[in-house]
Amino acid sequence: MPADPRYKALLIGNGSFDQDPHTLTPLHGPATDLPLLFAALTHAETGLFAQDNVRQILDGTQREVLDAIDQFFRDATAGDHLLFYYSGHGWTDKQENLYLCVRDTRSDRLGSTAIPDQTINLIAGESLAQKYIFVLDCCRSGGFKGGQMGQHLVEGSGRCLITACASHELSKDAMRPGTASAFTQVLAEALTNGAVDADGDGVVLTSEIFKYVQPRVRDATKQTVQWSMDKTFGEAAIARTAVAGTKGRAVPAPEALPPEHARPVIELSETNLEFRDVHAGEKLPVERIDVHNTGGGRLDWLCETEEPWIKAERQADRLHVTLDTAKSGRHRGKITVRDCSGVAAPKVVRVFLHVAEPTAPPPLRPQPPNPPPPPNHDAAFVQALQGWWMNNAGAIRIRLEGGALVLHDFNLVGLKVGQGTIQVQHGAAHVQGVNSVAGPYTGQLGIQGNVLNASLMVGGQMAHVMFMRQSPWFAGFAG
Repeated sequence: MPADPRYKALLIGNGSFDQDPHTLTPLHGPATDLPLLFAALTHAETGLFAQDNVRQILDGTQREVLDAIDQFFRDATAGDHLLFYYSGHGWTDKQENLYLCVRDTRSDRLGSTAIPDQTINLIAGESLAQKYIFVLDCCRSGGFKGGQMGQHLVEGSGRCLITACASHELSKDAMRPGTASAFTQVLAEALTNGAVDADGDGVVLTSEIFKYVQPRVRDATKQTVQWSMDKTFGEAAIARTAVAGTKGRAVPAPEALPPEHARPVIELSETNLEFRDVHAGEKLPVERIDVHNTGGGRLDWLCETEEPWIKAERQADRLHVTLDTAKSGRHRGKITVRDCSGVAAPKVVRVFLHVAEPTAPPPLRPQPPNPPPPPNHDAAFVQALQGWWMNNAGAIRIRLEGGALVLHDFNLVGLKVGQGTIQVQHGAAHVQGVNSVAGPYTGQLGIQGNVLNASLMVGGQMAHVMFMRQSPWFAGFAG
């Protein structure tokens, strides 16, 4: 009978605690607990989980484990049944909040180095999946605050919690390397032992698992195994009864994980790719990330991403990344590099792409009309001026009349009695003369132009001379 593709599991185990080995002592059980439970969940005859749908992470760091938890719950769909399992140290703070310890956890810095149960609940609460089973094999696991949540969930959904002990109890580790903890050993037996199916319906429920595990673990370790579910959960299947003739068949001995020094460790030359202000449709160069094994054993890896705008492929020992820039906006995604054997913790490459919005060309502005050409003052000089009479000092004023230039604003400076010249140069009138003297004078003042010439009769007292035009021809003023 094939496994149900809706059933998915994430198995986390931590037996090494490099940053706090004196307080968080090494554990024997997790290295065996994971493959043992993996074998039980994926058992060919009793398992509901396909092997490809069960992921194991042993001795991961806080970042690696959080990434795995986030991806596990975020990738689930509405019809999925999820199982989350942890084997390792459970620690509490002064407020009795439970923390799951990982490789780089420090007991004096739980908030920044461990995995709080509240964080797991927040992540799970954002998932589309509606049914979760949490199984915790750690000290104080009964304090996990996940079993009483779910009132906000829809009918037929919720959470189930199975813990190895109560909130004030310690969970017993395996007696020696290569063996499993008492709780996980009995749990694996229950998953594959058809005898736990009390009603004979062929489905093994979490309540039936609890009834099998609780007395056996209590007799072996004095621990109080706990089971709870929210009111809307209903009974959750976790295994099935073996086919006829195979009831009670023992779980095959799992292949133990290699010792720590022989496990591969994935290392990436780059874990963040960032591209800003990219033009829509711009072709970016292929990003090449080296993938190394900094541990032992052999590393066979694969890469995967769910973002349609990211193309990730393996080329020998490199990860090649190509980005599609067709759609404008800000895009975030990630690429996961996994060990095919499931031994090494996965690594994540985070990708940020900003494709700028296309800009419209600026509107065409109307060009100002060409200015009219300057008037040709000399060609249209003043008509013959005769009969002017000067009696007081002042300035000659001219203006434009019908396109013709008329004398404008210049002083009679350097005027000699009886003679003098007024010339127009570049539109300005100038007086040329000699022997400028004050006093009475009379004479004729010539005006020269390119077309017309004229003369003025002047006379009076030399001081500040003022000419005023009163008629097209001449007029006299008494000063």
